[in-house]
Formats: sequence, structure tokens, C-alpha cells
Amino acid sequence: MTAGRKRAIARAVAIAWAGFWTYFVVGTVLSEHSGNPWTRLAVCSAGILLFPGSAFMLWRFEAVGRLMTCFEGLLLTVLNFTFFHNRPAGTLLLLLTLCLPPLLAGALLLTISDRPDGAPTPKST
Repeated sequence: MTAGRKRAIARAVAIAWAGFWTYFVVGTVLSEHSGNPWTRLAVCSAGILLFPGSAFMLWRFEAVGRLMTCFEGLLLTVLNFTFFHNRPAGTLLLLLTLCLPPLLAGALLLTISDRPDGAPTPKST
């Protein structure tokens, strides 16, 4: 698989992931009418900044974005097992939809070499 194709797949996965979870967070916050409105605003703002921000970093600043999305996927995996006490089916669904896409996008971009195709490998002295 070429570097351009890997980059396109990683970006598509990141954008789909960010779009889905941004829509989900905003929809959930807007549909709840109980609780402190400032807390709901903070949750909504965090979701709006976190998910599209990660996709933007992956797109604009690839070197930082690929490490950040891998870290974010690992952090979400740890949080999934530590704080989200769901049934096994819920845990699996969160792993597949919340944790796996940033890990996949970051891992795909980590496999792309920063050297242009055909460039010689640096020799160690």
C-alpha cells in the first residue's frame, strides 16, 4: 500500500470518527434537560474541541497528530476499562467506535516513512 493511500485512509477514519462522536456528544448534551447547564456546556465544548481537534492535528500537523491520536486511543482504552462500567457488549462497542479508530489512524500514519520514496536509508557510523 502506498503512503498516499495510507494517509487518505487514516484521514478518512479520523474524520468519520470525529464527526460521529462530535454529533453524539452534542446530541446527547442538547437532549438532556437535567443537571447544571454550565456542566453541560463544558461537556459539549470539550467534545467539540477534542474530536475535530484531533482530526485537524492529524491533517495539518501529521508528525504530532499521529503520535497524539495513538496516545488518545490508548488513553480512551484505559478510561473505557477504568471508568466506564458498561456491560460487555457496551464495552466492546465503545472499544470499536471510540478507541480503535484513533489507534488505527495513528498506526497507519506511523507506518509511513518521512523519507521520499527511493531515498537511501541513512547509514550509521
